[in-house]
Amino acid sequence: MEKKINHSLCIMSAVAALVCSALIFVIMQMSFETQLKQTVRESAQTAAELLDAVEVEPSQLTSRITNGQRFTWIDKDGTVLFDTAGATENHSQRPEIISALANGFGESERVSSTLQKDTYYYALRISDGSVVRISATTDSVVSLLLSCLPFVFIVLGIVLVVSAFLSSRITKSIMLPVGQIDIEHPLKNDCYEEFVPLLRRIDRQNKQLSTQIDEMTTMRDDLSDIMSTMTEGLVVISESGSILSVNASAMKMLKQTDSSCIGRPLLALHRDEAFVKLSNAVDKNENITENIYVGGRVYAAMLSRAARGGSILLLIDITERTEAEQQRREFSANVSHELKTPLQSISGFAELLKNGIVKDEDKKSFYDNIYRETQRLITLVQDIINLSRLDESSAPFQKESVDLYKIAGDTVHALSEKAASKNVAVTLGGESAKIMGVPSLLSEMLYNLADNAICYNKQGGEVKISVENDGESAVVTVKDNGIGIPAEHQPRIFERFYRVDKSHSRQTGGTGLGLSIVKHAVLLHGGTINLDSEENDGTTIVVTLPTGK
Repeated sequence: MEKKINHSLCIMSAVAALVCSALIFVIMQMSFETQLKQTVRESAQTAAELLDAVEVEPSQLTSRITNGQRFTWIDKDGTVLFDTAGATENHSQRPEIISALANGFGESERVSSTLQKDTYYYALRISDGSVVRISATTDSVVSLLLSCLPFVFIVLGIVLVVSAFLSSRITKSIMLPVGQIDIEHPLKNDCYEEFVPLLRRIDRQNKQLSTQIDEMTTMRDDLSDIMSTMTEGLVVISESGSILSVNASAMKMLKQTDSSCIGRPLLALHRDEAFVKLSNAVDKNENITENIYVGGRVYAAMLSRAARGGSILLLIDITERTEAEQQRREFSANVSHELKTPLQSISGFAELLKNGIVKDEDKKSFYDNIYRETQRLITLVQDIINLSRLDESSAPFQKESVDLYKIAGDTVHALSEKAASKNVAVTLGGESAKIMGVPSLLSEMLYNLADNAICYNKQGGEVKISVENDGESAVVTVKDNGIGIPAEHQPRIFERFYRVDKSHSRQTGGTGLGLSIVKHAVLLHGGTINLDSEENDGTTIVVTLPTGK
């Protein structure tokens, strides 16, 4: 703006100088012509009066005529009687002569294009009918203008230099208040009145911009809070394929320790076959889903094209779901196998009895085997039903006040004959511990724990059951000095159908679901279960349940 004002002032000064020069030239030229004509007329009047008044030779009149003027005396027929220029041709057709003969005076101007001269003629008729003519020659306007050009250029140059200096100073003084305008508070400025509408508009725009910035800041903070608190991983990718943002969950999932991946391609986060496919999909603007495996975890990586360009990569931990699906598949296979085995035994025994192949003295043994396998099958089906109820919560569980010590006593009584048959001593200690729970599940939990402690014990072994109450929780401990559990099997001991010794479990009538039911019952009551076991040195299982008070 400052340059524009400066240039405008310089141009205006130059134009003003040219216009003024032209006006001065025109005025001077007009004044000169007027003065010239007046002088010529006066000389003509003087010559006419002298010729009328006295008898004088025309040559004597030249002293009375202004230097540079031409004197011509023409007879009434156009014959030149005298001419200071020495002309002798007839002048009867000259405009000024014709006018003078007719009207008493005449004048005309003629321009010489070759000599660039203007000549003014003035003629007067005297008493004898002859005509006195005076003329004066001057330079033409074009000639005068050309002769003045150097002077004009000099003046114009001086004007430009002076105007450049002055315009610079003037521009700075004009722009000084503009440069001092406080854009943040436009209405508080003491500036030119012409700027008031602009300043008001700036103030309105400042307020709108401030509101928009506040809204964007709030949205950014909200988005940042959402991204930082998300359990899912979120990666924002630009249209060019570079990473714009990665939340903390994604960094943790992909084992990234810093934000050096920002601004780099997607493969900077992780390199495997799935991420190569994701990176290619980013380049092709495609939506795909891939499973990635990092640190023993499984993540579903869902890449979606953003509406305004770029892509969003969402990482969801599906490890538990994948494991659950695997467990369900294994469970289905195990259920089929576990149901098939007793059914095949029952079918085989029944077929032998049907065909009369079994001796009479062996029939009782066959009937006993059929009964035992049937009971095992019933127990297995019931355990599957119970486990399904715990998994799906298909039936509501009504909680009530339950005394774990009383349930433990009932369990010891129910297993007393089985313990005696294996020569295993079962003792109960502790105190009353009431919690809010499901009596049937808690009873089955304690029964399975005590039953396992008896079944996997040694001849002459012992099982100690204790119930403690610390006010906020009840602690049930089942400890035996039996065969124990090898360390490599302990992490999987609560899985469905998992058996350390399958042949021993078959002999004891176990279904492989007891400890899985125990674990689910404990979790349903919001408790914890801990296992401590050494091979050939016994097992201790501690269950802690909140009292719910």
